Amino acid sequence: MVDRLNQLVFRARRSSAVFAVLFLDIDGFKDVNDSYGHEFGDLLLRAMAQRLGKSVRQSDTVARLGGDEFVIILDPAQQIRRTRWLSRFCISFRGHTRWRGTESR
Repeated sequence: MVDRLNQLVFRARRSSAVFAVLFLDIDGFKDVNDSYGHEFGDLLLRAMAQRLGKSVRQSDTVARLGGDEFVIILDPAQQIRRTRWLSRFCISFRGHTRWRGTESR
């Protein structure tokens, strides 16, 4: 991911290209692990990564930094509406994940 960002910064300086970097930190995720266990927490993080991956284009990048933190790189980010939409999607991320009879919302 660092290499990707370096390439994009280099290209932006050279050609005035625009890209966006979104940082996503899931609030209260420790409570999920404490209440349902780490195995369920890992399942939830994988589901989140899949949903994020399906919501971006092939030219974009979704990366998990660690724990409950993700980075989304939108390249190019010429459509500000797309960037705003994805930001709202991340903020209002809602979904149900079921595992061994347990459901998280």
